[in-house]
Amino acid sequence: MNTNCLEGMACPKCGQTESLHIAVTSWVKMTDDGTDGMADGLPSYDTEWDGNSPCQCPKCDHFGLAHEFFNREGV
Repeated sequence: MNTNCLEGMACPKCGQTESLHIAVTSWVKMTDDGTDGMADGLPSYDTEWDGNSPCQCPKCDHFGLAHEFFNREGV
């Protein structure tokens, strides 16, 4: 049972709760050479996502929106 970042979440297809792939928004320093997520002066080091973020189960590849992965049936 998850009690932190994935609290209440599970794959609605297979019930897996260990990890999920979620598309997030994050601040990075972008240069022609690539990105630096740990650069000084960034507005926030946090990643942000919500119920409408794309989400995929790494075990069974089920894909949907994050709000569909919230455990409503005690999986």
